[in-house]
Amino acid sequence: MLGALFAFGLALASLEESWRVPDFPPDQLWLAIVLLVVALAAVPLLFRFSRRKGRTARIVDGAVTAAGALGVIAVLFLAPDTNPAVGIGLRVPLLLTASVLLAVAGVASMVASRLEPAPSLNLGQLLARIAVPVVLVLAMIFGVAPLWRSFALTTNEYVSGTRGPVTPSTRSALTGEVAWSSTSKGYNSDGFRKAVGTAYGIATSRTIGSVEMLDPTTGELRWRYSRSDSDGLPDIWVTGDGSQLLVSFDDVGFLVLDADTGERKAAWPGGARDNDVLSADPLVTGGSVSKGSDKLYGTDTDGNHRWTVEPGRCTSITAVATADTAVASFNRSCNKEPDELTGLDLKSGKKLWSHAEDWKADPLAIGSLIVGLQSARELVGVEARTGEVKWRWPLPAALACETKLHRSGAQIVLLNCPSNTDKTQTTVTVINAGTGELAWQRTAPIDTSAKPAVTEDGRVVAFVELPSGCRLDVVEESGYRAVPVPKEVRCNQGVEAVGNVVLARGKDSLIALE
Repeated sequence: MLGALFAFGLALASLEESWRVPDFPPDQLWLAIVLLVVALAAVPLLFRFSRRKGRTARIVDGAVTAAGALGVIAVLFLAPDTNPAVGIGLRVPLLLTASVLLAVAGVASMVASRLEPAPSLNLGQLLARIAVPVVLVLAMIFGVAPLWRSFALTTNEYVSGTRGPVTPSTRSALTGEVAWSSTSKGYNSDGFRKAVGTAYGIATSRTIGSVEMLDPTTGELRWRYSRSDSDGLPDIWVTGDGSQLLVSFDDVGFLVLDADTGERKAAWPGGARDNDVLSADPLVTGGSVSKGSDKLYGTDTDGNHRWTVEPGRCTSITAVATADTAVASFNRSCNKEPDELTGLDLKSGKKLWSHAEDWKADPLAIGSLIVGLQSARELVGVEARTGEVKWRWPLPAALACETKLHRSGAQIVLLNCPSNTDKTQTTVTVINAGTGELAWQRTAPIDTSAKPAVTEDGRVVAFVELPSGCRLDVVEESGYRAVPVPKEVRCNQGVEAVGNVVLARGKDSLIALE
């Protein structure tokens, strides 16, 4: 009877799920309704005839068993065909499990009818009757539910491409020519903004539900990982020292992919599905809750949390991490406690130090230091492990705009405007992150609102749209230069830098500049 009861619950739950992803007719809702009615009718019938002998009991048991078997056959026969654009919805494994449970309930009742009833229940039999439903519930939670998720993950994923050897990454010399152009079926205009550099090429989420790995020198596709059960553009981060990708798919959650092959290495548990990635490499995540305190997690690549910190109510959390330390900013809004900057051991979550202060902009982790603006007019480098300020660099009084920080290898690039009267100019300041010493500084005719990109070797690039076409402005240690770019470049979409490769967008392509 319990099997039939569970089958009824699963059939009921399947009504709210889709038969295929994306959901479109035929949705086989009738099959869910039929199994729902059959399971509901089987509950009182099995309760009455289980352990009874006679022709009627055998007919009931056989009918329930046959109904479950027919349900299994029907679900497997009608299951939707899958491809990179269409996947199997959760209704399929729910109905398949319901059918199996219904068949098991019928068989169990049939076996029980052949046993001689005991004159009275002893303690062992009583405990067994109590243990059976408990075991079934635990089996559903810890056994069947993970199988559903594994089934959906495996069935709806596709990995394609040559996965050949990657060529060494090149440096865009920025001569105004195109190094390579890569097109993609289902190209999304926002995709090139989600491009990151790995040890095995440039990863980008240019298409709905897909991640592509491109050769950094030729732009050729090395592999594509696609999910048919996700209808959004995934977010991607680099982790594992450049050897893995952390990808967040809509309706699926976080997956970890091998950057070399595109194969899935891990799927984060459901409890980590809504985590915010605060630091990708090393991994530190956060969780927002409607009641109580938001949380900061030390997270493993499999999505499990090895430690949790709860800073209290009304506290927003940001964090960065070095190889052995996480530095968190706790910004409090509804009590009299000051904002707090705290260093935590990355492995255990143990508090190492705490200061009553806050960064004025999101800091950056470089080596063993955390570098950021401790005030609007001072850049500081803080030893992450001890909280000790290693160096200070006062911003020149002439800089008048809000300072924007970018990491460039072992350097920090500051972007600001030289005065309140001229915001069409940008002052580029490059600081050695290890010592706090000025490396070089240039002022160039770049609008501070142009959303420039910064390469790994410290060059600042930005597009300017002109009546006659598009121009690339380049600021580097040797000075400023303006470079015309080919007509296929859509400069109004901006520019991105992945390592030392400068990327632009074409009409239906991703373009790397020579």
